[in-house]
Amino acid sequence: FRIDVIHCTGKDPSFADDPRCLAGEPLANFNDQPYSHEVLRGIRRVVDSYPGERVLVGEVNIRSTERVLQYYGAGDELHMSFNFAPLDAPWEPVMFRTCIRDVELLLAPAGAWPTWVLSNHDNSRQRSRYHGSLRSARAAAVMLLTLRGTPFIYQGEELGLEDAQIGPEERVDPGNRDGCRAPLPWLAEPPHGWSGEEPWLPFPPDADELAAERQVGAANSTFDLYRRLIAARKASPALTHGSWEELRSHPEVLAYRRRHDADERIVCINFADKPHVCPINGHWQVQIASDGVGEEQPYSGELAAGQALILCPQEA
Repeated sequence: FRIDVIHCTGKDPSFADDPRCLAGEPLANFNDQPYSHEVLRGIRRVVDSYPGERVLVGEVNIRSTERVLQYYGAGDELHMSFNFAPLDAPWEPVMFRTCIRDVELLLAPAGAWPTWVLSNHDNSRQRSRYHGSLRSARAAAVMLLTLRGTPFIYQGEELGLEDAQIGPEERVDPGNRDGCRAPLPWLAEPPHGWSGEEPWLPFPPDADELAAERQVGAANSTFDLYRRLIAARKASPALTHGSWEELRSHPEVLAYRRRHDADERIVCINFADKPHVCPINGHWQVQIASDGVGEEQPYSGELAAGQALILCPQEA
């Protein structure tokens, strides 16, 4: 069960005007009243009273990992809370390194299970935020699906879509979130699998080239990359349940180890527009590459520009 803006359940008992609202900042950005936790504990008791496995994941739209952690309670509130800090991060290593470290530092000791969100229906698509770079969006997919925690994939990211360009006369949402909500191109030919009248919004750029029809079954398409990443994650205890350990690397490279018992994976992400050396002790081979280059080959110790790799122990 996804609970929308759960942190806004509680209100200031005096209903006083907040200067941040008067300045134009939405209340959802900072509202954090104690009564929200009381309501949430009640919801959790109801959910736990039923048999079977049920999960509460909450939207706590506060850009502070420490404050979001409070909504896990003592195991009696949310099972998971969306981690929105990466939504604000440009595609550069310092910001992502900081986000990941914060999550590991705060959530792991509390036994709280992390989540990872790079896009959703309220924010620009990751490719649009990364200056339109499909290469960066593909590398981000490798990161999203290999971090410790539960990844959430917004529809259309598996096609490598950008935000649609929305003119003033086409705008539907007063919050100006139409770009990421454009209809998905299912078929290559217009109207891309939609019938009847014109869709409520224009299609994203390159809708014919990025249509699902073109990508499903196509080797090394963005859709194919997502499917292979999901399959690799499911097949690896290290990627599903394992620990996370940051590895020393070049400042423009993010490298980390995932380990669970005997299973082990290493992930290397080059944020730069030039190759970087990233030596790893031991013998490794490339399981998945964001650009499809070098897979099932021994790891050379170098990352191509903008490339992200999943490495597994080299077979004898």
